[in-house]
Amino acid sequence: MAFERHPTALVESDAIGDGTRIWAFVHVLAGAVIGRGCNVGDHCYIEAGAVIGDDVTIKNGVSIWDGVTIERGVFIGPNVTLTNDRRPRSRAPWTLSRTLIREGATIGANATVLPGLTIGAFSMVAAGAVVTRDVPPHALVIGNPARVEGVVCACGATVRGSSPQTCRDCGRDVEARHGVAGAIPFVDLGANVADLSPDVFEVLRRVVAAGRYILGPEVAAFEREFAAYCGVDGAVGLDSGTSALELALRALGIGPGDEGVTQANTFIATASGIRYTGATPVLADVDPVTYTLDPAALERAITPRTKAVIPVHLYGQPASMTAIGAVAAAHGLAVVEDACQAHGARYRDRIVGSFGDAAAFSFYPSKNLGAFGDAGAVVSRRPDVLERVRGLRDYGQTAKYEHAVVGYNRRLDELHAAVLRLKLGRLDAWNDRRREAAALYDAALPGVGVVPPRAAPDRTHVYHVYAIRVRDRDGLRAHLATLGIQTGIHYPVPVHLQPACADLGYRRGDFPVTEVLAAEELSLPMYPEISAEQVKRVVDAIGAFGGRL
Repeated sequence: MAFERHPTALVESDAIGDGTRIWAFVHVLAGAVIGRGCNVGDHCYIEAGAVIGDDVTIKNGVSIWDGVTIERGVFIGPNVTLTNDRRPRSRAPWTLSRTLIREGATIGANATVLPGLTIGAFSMVAAGAVVTRDVPPHALVIGNPARVEGVVCACGATVRGSSPQTCRDCGRDVEARHGVAGAIPFVDLGANVADLSPDVFEVLRRVVAAGRYILGPEVAAFEREFAAYCGVDGAVGLDSGTSALELALRALGIGPGDEGVTQANTFIATASGIRYTGATPVLADVDPVTYTLDPAALERAITPRTKAVIPVHLYGQPASMTAIGAVAAAHGLAVVEDACQAHGARYRDRIVGSFGDAAAFSFYPSKNLGAFGDAGAVVSRRPDVLERVRGLRDYGQTAKYEHAVVGYNRRLDELHAAVLRLKLGRLDAWNDRRREAAALYDAALPGVGVVPPRAAPDRTHVYHVYAIRVRDRDGLRAHLATLGIQTGIHYPVPVHLQPACADLGYRRGDFPVTEVLAAEELSLPMYPEISAEQVKRVVDAIGAFGGRL
């Protein structure tokens, strides 16, 4: 099935979904993307860079500009005004401001949406409203400037009462946030995709057109580019960060009977990667300031069976690599950096991933450098390690159908590699924006009774997670949730107290710094697109809770 268009419509884009109808005097520029089953009314203009999802209805006289992303099932009424320039002047340079309209939202006739905003999922903007702030999910907003006046179900019915409510028309439970300028997500992957549009869709089309999906040119190119970025001899693309940890250790000869030392305050995948080789994870406590592996605790954890140390660049802050490297060298240990949360971080002006015998990276979607699914890589300065990892990831093959060792299926997909290549060029800028947001938090949070993270002076933090400490962590988290502010906890149950690690023989009290962090750590919203206004709202909300901290 193809799309339909009126004879007077001018459609220059080749990215129009099946079943879409385009009516009279519509102009769709090359580079615009329109999904399946859409309906575009008379006299509409859709610019290059606009992205429209499936089943969207756009009524007459609407212009969709570059930087506007519309998710599936949205309704846009006649003569709605969408803009992408915050400071329009006839001759002055301008900066693109992106607008995101979430799934199922409705924007009524003659409404105006100022640039750089998010219209929440299943919200409703009344006819003639002028939207100057983010609209919460399921909110009904009216007026100039638009204000929240009610709650709307996904079915379109207005719902009364406190959140959550049950819709009388369809029986659904409706979540909404009253009286706030818009929910603040913990991570906003939609905004990240909008920042990449339309380039990301061209990248995906390029891979599909090439017809190579496994270990093709995109993987090879990404491996070269990421290795150059990390300042190492090579990179091997894999299916996850966990696989990267495991295969790096295997390539260094770590296996049954060996021990690998890592920190207790980490995601369980660090310990799992050690276990998958047949070796035993040995845990050590962390530094109370940086939350990374304490070199003195590492020294105490080493036994005659220890063969490797796995320092974790936790939350985006590099570990103390000089001291850790000295301990490892004194005992003849391999060093495998867990850099899964630290893409682009630097220790003494040297990028992480370039210190050890190998390093493992994760490209999970929410990471600073994230794919569109699970993905990972090993980087190394050692050609022998790289060669072994390449064999292990692809069934142990040295040539087609020739298998030198027992290997695995741990390959990076072409589609993910292509997306990562596009994102890699933006990584440093995105990390700069994370640091800018962190600086705003750092300046304001000490005055409201919480402990912000501290970046060591010899390290460049990339703030994958912005982790504060607060005694009434759970109470503050619940308070923020009522205001539509999402948070995370990294990690509520440390590795040594996980049931899956009970066989390691650790008990509560063995790692006091880690256990304090597990009780007090709270991760605040952090992503490159977070605005100064959103950071201020988070800080103000924490301050409002302050008497109970």
